[in-house]
Amino acid sequence: MSIVAILGYLVYFIILINFFRSISVIRNPVREGIGITKPTVNIHMLSFISLIVIPLVGLPPLHLVWMIPLSFLFGYYSYVAPLSLLNIPGALYARLVCIGIQYEEIFKEKIIEKGFEEITNRYLDSIKSEDKK
Repeated sequence: MSIVAILGYLVYFIILINFFRSISVIRNPVREGIGITKPTVNIHMLSFISLIVIPLVGLPPLHLVWMIPLSFLFGYYSYVAPLSLLNIPGALYARLVCIGIQYEEIFKEKIIEKGFEEITNRYLDSIKSEDKK
């Protein structure tokens, strides 16, 4: 096995570990009820596709050196007309990554927080109006 092949597999392994670690980039904001932008999901999806294509097609892993930056570029410009078609599989990918997140609890917590803020604001407004009298 040559040094280039070892280097290629090392690059593939590092990118694979980084990919699975970065799934939280999508899951954590969704779990907190904040949401995530479409380009972020598309970048992540294209990186995942790059990681899958390398072993399936039999390409050397060093092809990731150009495939990953290209996935960032395509994902970032997914608001532009031809690349906006990435939003369709990107939505499916985001749903797959977020399997297991309890959406009912997220929305329930948001409603409770919103209701608490509303009650607090009403109380503060009533105190301010009493102080003016």
